[in-house]
Amino acid sequence: CIRDRDGDEVLTHTGAFRRVIQPLKRYHKGKLLVIKAYGTVPVKVTPEHMVWVVKQIKHEKQVIFKGPEWLTVQELKEKLESETDPKVSYMLLQPVPEAYINLDKISLEDYRDNTEKSPKYLPLNFETARLIGLWIAKGSTSKNGVVTFTIERQMNGITSFLLKTIPSYFPHAKIAVEDHEGNGRTINFCSKHFAKWLREKIGDEAHQRRIPEVLLFNESRDVRLGLLRGLIEGKENKKGTNYLRTASPSIAYQIQLLVASLGYISFIDVAPRRNGTGKTEIPIYTITIADSSSSLLEELGFKALPK
Repeated sequence: CIRDRDGDEVLTHTGAFRRVIQPLKRYHKGKLLVIKAYGTVPVKVTPEHMVWVVKQIKHEKQVIFKGPEWLTVQELKEKLESETDPKVSYMLLQPVPEAYINLDKISLEDYRDNTEKSPKYLPLNFETARLIGLWIAKGSTSKNGVVTFTIERQMNGITSFLLKTIPSYFPHAKIAVEDHEGNGRTINFCSKHFAKWLREKIGDEAHQRRIPEVLLFNESRDVRLGLLRGLIEGKENKKGTNYLRTASPSIAYQIQLLVASLGYISFIDVAPRRNGTGKTEIPIYTITIADSSSSLLEELGFKALPK
């Protein structure tokens, strides 16, 4: 059963979000098709699902583009299977999302209890968005309200940022820093209301996490830049500032939308990784920002490539 609900907003081909005005409900019996386009996450759809494509014909001295046009996925599949000219390919067009949410703070009222001294709101700016981006990449919470960041010991810049930023927005929280055997370091503080917000809006398990829309589509470019900086700093990949890794397909696609909203292009590569010896392979998504120019690094606040 595939269903659009009344009140939902969907991303249209123009890049704008529009509210669903007529809920649709239909049943599909049969196989689903998987679109595996270069540079983005695979997606399962019904054969009659419409996609926006451009036909690309590569000649020796030029490339000719035809379209765009709407095709069903079944029609696209048939065109690909019947095409014999290696110079012909099809590109799947994705909209650049419109930053449409005009909010400068997150309400924590619903997550507060009467015994905890805590702020009613968390302002949204470069710093707080960076904090949340770091938590998405490197954080966890406990049921008793402890918010934890797990980083590497030599990440002194991140340590300094957390020790400065947390008390600025959570002045009553006690911060603990603990170095572990090997190269690990944890930085945590107790804030039950913020921990509940993180679990509800982002999620617990790494492979099921998502970026809240209030950050992803915020009108403030500074908020979106701070979010991207935090995500980059918390990456597992060591190749540089234009690489990020995640176990969540939703996060991977959302990062691609985030980068596009800032005016840059990114590509997603999927590769399996074993979850421990002899265990099931899980997909790992590597997002590469195509243009890591000095202008982007400057906007993100990087003076040099982080070690």
